[in-house]
Amino acid sequence: MSVQKLIQTLDALSVIHSRLLELGEQKKKYIIKNDIDALMKCANTESRLIKEIAEIEKQRIHATNYILLERGLKLNPHITVSELAKIVTNINDKQSLIAASGQLSELLLRLKEINELNQQLISQSLQFIDYSLDLIGGSDDDIIYHNSKQQSTLNKRSLFDTKA
Repeated sequence: MSVQKLIQTLDALSVIHSRLLELGEQKKKYIIKNDIDALMKCANTESRLIKEIAEIEKQRIHATNYILLERGLKLNPHITVSELAKIVTNINDKQSLIAASGQLSELLLRLKEINELNQQLISQSLQFIDYSLDLIGGSDDDIIYHNSKQQSTLNKRSLFDTKA
C-alpha cells in the first residue's frame, strides 16, 4: 500500500508539472506578444503551483520514508526511484513506480526546455529594448563626450571673462 501512495504522489506531481508546462507555453506566446499583464497572471499561477509542488514533495518524502521503514532499511532522503524500485518486490508496483517516475522525468525535461526558451526570448527582448533606447537617446559615450566638450568650452569662456 505504501508503494501505491508513492505512485499517487508521483502522479500528482506529474499533473502539476504538466500544468506548469502549459503555462510555459502560454508564457512563450505572451512574451512574443509583449503582453505583460497576461505574463504576470501566468507568473502568479506558476507561484501557486510551485507551492503545491512543495506540499506534494513533502508527501513523496514521507511515502518514501515509510517504504524504507516498512522494509527495515535506514532512512535516506536522497534515494532515487530506481534505487527504490530495486527494493520493491511486487512486479506490478515496481513497473508502476518506474512508469510514474519516467513520466515525471519527461515532463521535467520538457519544462526545463520551455523555461530556457522563455529565458532566451526575454533576454532578446531586453537587448532589443536597450538597443532601441540607445537609438532614441544616443549612447552614453556620446553624452559623456558632449558634456565634457561643453564643459571645456564653458571653462575657457569663464576663464577668459575673468581675465578681461
